[in-house]
Amino acid sequence: MTTPLPPRAAVLLFVLATALAAAVFWSARPDGRDERFEIDEAEWLTMSIANVLQATEGLSHLDRIPPEPWRTEDANPWRIGIHESTFGYMNPMLGKLVFGGLCLALGHRDFDPAVYPRFAKERPPGTKELAKAAVFPALRPVRLLILAVVSLSAAMLLLVARNLAGWTAGFATYASFLANPNVLDHASRIRTDFFPIVFGLGALCVVLASARSLSGERGGGRLAGAALLLGALAGLSVGSKLNGALLALMVGAWILLAWSTRRGDTSFMRAPLVGWLTAGLACVLLYLLFSPHLWPAPIENFTDLVEKWEGDLEFQKDRYGERLGRADSPGESIALSMRGLTGRFEPLNAVTGLPLGAPLLVMGLVWLVLSLRRSGLAAPVLVYVVVQAAGTALWLPFGRDNFFLGFAPVVALLEGLALGALVHFALSRRSP
Repeated sequence: MTTPLPPRAAVLLFVLATALAAAVFWSARPDGRDERFEIDEAEWLTMSIANVLQATEGLSHLDRIPPEPWRTEDANPWRIGIHESTFGYMNPMLGKLVFGGLCLALGHRDFDPAVYPRFAKERPPGTKELAKAAVFPALRPVRLLILAVVSLSAAMLLLVARNLAGWTAGFATYASFLANPNVLDHASRIRTDFFPIVFGLGALCVVLASARSLSGERGGGRLAGAALLLGALAGLSVGSKLNGALLALMVGAWILLAWSTRRGDTSFMRAPLVGWLTAGLACVLLYLLFSPHLWPAPIENFTDLVEKWEGDLEFQKDRYGERLGRADSPGESIALSMRGLTGRFEPLNAVTGLPLGAPLLVMGLVWLVLSLRRSGLAAPVLVYVVVQAAGTALWLPFGRDNFFLGFAPVVALLEGLALGALVHFALSRRSP
């Protein structure tokens, strides 16, 4: 275990690492800075502005949307109209509120639901392009917001790896994340995939910094406070994207892990149950806050949501699976994940064209397991790596590139730790 950085040095390193990452990501994809929408960016912006206006001003501004669905007396206003379209009620609202809030703060209030086919099909040709033009002024500002989120993730990875295994591992982890071809491709593209990543890494940093509080050694109040913060981060994670629920599993494991290392009194007030209840309540409440379509009947509507997601993924697998690779069982999902992780989404393979990633990933995992006895930081990091990797791999329905983004911080950590260990071994061999 390395010596912790002084607070000022840690803050300075974090700021510099974030700025450098932003410069690398922005310059690496010049086509991400041009005046064209990529994939679903216009749709995300349209949905986001509509969501914020509805949340702040009600339904009056939505007269541009065909009125019949909105005037149904008993209809849930967060499940009809534009919310039935892509990125509507099936996705939590946090990312949309952030995107839309930035748009409105900058004065970009215009949107036209005709960006979605269901609202453009009975309108004149060219309507969809006009609808895209309505949200075009917001394109670059929201891309810069995504860039900031990705860059913060890179800086947190640097600090986590540095504190666990030293400077070489820290910078190797940082470089691996910056060189990840999938991250480079999406770092200036409007999507919500990076929100769970930044919240997950933020939670990992909290765990590493507050292990004694989380164990209960500093009292029930400190335990509840740490658990509340972790639960809030988990709620923000799943409130931005459903696969962010993986962070809730990590939080549960981290609380149990911290309690298991406690020395002395293990009374109820310092037991993991207190932490679980506190974190769980915060997580569920925040998820509900960002899922207003669930409010009238949470359990029934959530069940319906899961069924709709399953149907939508089956449709997408039928449509794209032959080209991108599909997975209809956990084994097929894992196999598809491994092909991506050791191939086109692996940084060293992207740079050298050589299959160097697989042995480094295994080596990094072995190093992490072997470090459990000598470093108190290794166990929380191992929990993060295992849950994030296993959860992403088991869920993967088909080979769309953004579905692999959840692996990026895991790959960076394991490769960074492996490279750090290799450099340390080489230097020790050269020493007299």
